[in-house]
Amino acid sequence: EHEVFLVDSDDTAYVLRTLRRLGATRRPAGLLRFHRPEHMFVTFNSKEKPALAVIRSPEKTLLAQVEVNANVFRALQGTNFEHLVNYELLIQAQRADGSWPSYFYPSAYFGTLLAVEVLSTQPWAAVHVSKALEFVLKTQNTDGSWGRPGEAYETALALSTLLAGTHGEPAVSRGVDFLLASLRSDGSWAGSQCIWEFQADSRDLWRAYDPHRTFTSAVCLT
Repeated sequence: EHEVFLVDSDDTAYVLRTLRRLGATRRPAGLLRFHRPEHMFVTFNSKEKPALAVIRSPEKTLLAQVEVNANVFRALQGTNFEHLVNYELLIQAQRADGSWPSYFYPSAYFGTLLAVEVLSTQPWAAVHVSKALEFVLKTQNTDGSWGRPGEAYETALALSTLLAGTHGEPAVSRGVDFLLASLRSDGSWAGSQCIWEFQADSRDLWRAYDPHRTFTSAVCLT
């Protein structure tokens, strides 16, 4: 019971992906504890009957979230557990405007990036990737940025989405120019927006920001 909030599939998937990039690959078998017969992964290892949660509420936190599943799928691709990747789940969750919802991460580009990274490996899903790229292109600001107002964090997420979908100039160049122009003198990028939210209960909403500019800078460098 205590494991519910100590271990989660999202963090586990990110660690596995990071280790892979560092050349220290680990088997993703630990993710199997979060897999359910409904062909989806829950974020926390609870006994709740899983269903995709889009609207944030305390009752839905223990269910399954789209961006978390996309993150887990990315960690499973290229492994012996790739058969657990549910591409259809992502396709069904795509919004009419081409984006994907994100439960814990407020940016419209966060879940979209993860879904595009997963689906871009499948040629048959090209139409869904193209729709997502159209969404990103349509929402670029005149100064090359993304976001309302435009800022570095969402610009970096949008750029990564375009690059994951193999979309090149000129939108990418304009976005990169914006990032270079917003680079601080100490070599970092700043962002004031909320990057993560967690509905602990009906009266307690946790929000995470990036005052040390670490996460924003990492996303921009990527």
